[in-house]
Amino acid sequence: MGAKDWMIMYADTDVAGVLRRHPPIDRAACRAFVERLHPGASVIPFEDGTLADQSNPEDGTVYAGVYPGLSVLLTEEAAQDIGDPLPFEQPFWAGERAGEDDADWAEFTKFVVVERPVAVKQQPFDFNPLELGEDALSALFGFVYEGTPPDDAPDLEQVVLAGYRLS
Repeated sequence: MGAKDWMIMYADTDVAGVLRRHPPIDRAACRAFVERLHPGASVIPFEDGTLADQSNPEDGTVYAGVYPGLSVLLTEEAAQDIGDPLPFEQPFWAGERAGEDDADWAEFTKFVVVERPVAVKQQPFDFNPLELGEDALSALFGFVYEGTPPDDAPDLEQVVLAGYRLS
C-alpha cells in the first residue's frame, strides 16, 4: 500500500451513488465552492483531473467537483482533519489490526529516520495507517484506491474534477 489521498466530501445523499452516475461538474459552483473554502486566495483555473488521478494534489493545487447532492474537494489541507473515531476505525485503535500488515510495513514501523545520520523515532501506530485510510474510503465513499474495491464501486476515472491553483 502506498496511496495518499486528501479529500473532503459534503453530501446529503449516498456518495457512491452520485459518483457511479459520473455526473457533469457545475463549473461555476465548483469555483464558488473553492473560493468559499479559501477566502482571500486567488483561485486560478487549472487543468481538469479525475477522482482516480488527483487524490494527492500538490501544495497550492486543489481539485473540486460539485454535483447534485455532493461537493468534493481534494486538497492536502484535509490531511489534518480530527474527529471522533467511526465504527470502521474501532478495530485499528483497539489493536485488532496490528498483525495484518505486510512484512514491508512491519519493518518500516520499527524505526523511521527523522534526522541524519542516526536519530530514529518509533512509529506511533501498531497498524498500517494506509490500511485505515482505505477502510475509511470504502466505508464513507464506497471506493478504494488500493486493494479490492467494494461491490458496485464507482469508476473514479469517469469522475471529472475542476483543477485550481491557489495563490
